[in-house]
Amino acid sequence: MANAVFHGGGRGVITVERRDDRLMIRIADRGPGIPRRHRTQSPRPRPGRIGSAGLWLARQVCERVEITTGPGGTTVLLTYVMPSP
Repeated sequence: MANAVFHGGGRGVITVERRDDRLMIRIADRGPGIPRRHRTQSPRPRPGRIGSAGLWLARQVCERVEITTGPGGTTVLLTYVMPSP
């Protein structure tokens, strides 16, 4: 969500929905889009660096990360498997 605010035009919309054992989180903004290098790879952030860890972290903890982006905005759909109780 921070990327939507900092890079996506100053605001974004987040939607959270639970489907069975999965948590679906959709974040959308109307910014200029995510550069290709950030969509296809997420290098591990350098220790001590602030920022640039959002997509890397999402890919570590989520079952699936889907990115739809272009000049009219970006939508990121995160699918997280909920642990059994």
